[in-house]
Amino acid sequence: FEKSIDSTGKALKLIVKSYSNLEYLNTSTRCFNCIRHKRHIYQIREKNNIGLYAIANLCHKLEYLDISHCEKFTETSICSIIHSCSRLQQLDHSYCEITDITIEEIARLYLNLKYLNLRGCYKISKEVVNQLVLLNPNIHIENYVKTLTLSDLIEVVINHLTQNNVINIQTLT
Repeated sequence: FEKSIDSTGKALKLIVKSYSNLEYLNTSTRCFNCIRHKRHIYQIREKNNIGLYAIANLCHKLEYLDISHCEKFTETSICSIIHSCSRLQQLDHSYCEITDITIEEIARLYLNLKYLNLRGCYKISKEVVNQLVLLNPNIHIENYVKTLTLSDLIEVVINHLTQNNVINIQTLT
């Protein structure tokens, strides 16, 4: 199993070298969620970034890209795709560890992007998503959840506890 993960980036690189005219690419993988040994994470991240850099360098006709559940890709390698693949119309970044930086690059470069999935991307601010929608009003952003601040979280918990009669509001004051 470990060796198959180590070769994922190399395999992806071989695929895109052989099929550089790709318009649709789904590299979504849930196998990374099975990793239990933290000492291998950096090695896996490094190997798989090779594949993303290959996509960025070779797949300029790409219109659809799904890299969901690939949280081991770095934001730098994801941004390299954003800079290189100007025809992208649909992006699925579900459960990728992206931040406002990636969304700002998308807003700056993809005015014709039609679909963006952000499920599980909790490091993105509402302000940057609003900026993206302002620049591209035709975009459909799916599964965006605002990052909760500590005070937001406390308020949600208190509301839940009081609504379910676990505690009353007078106990808290």
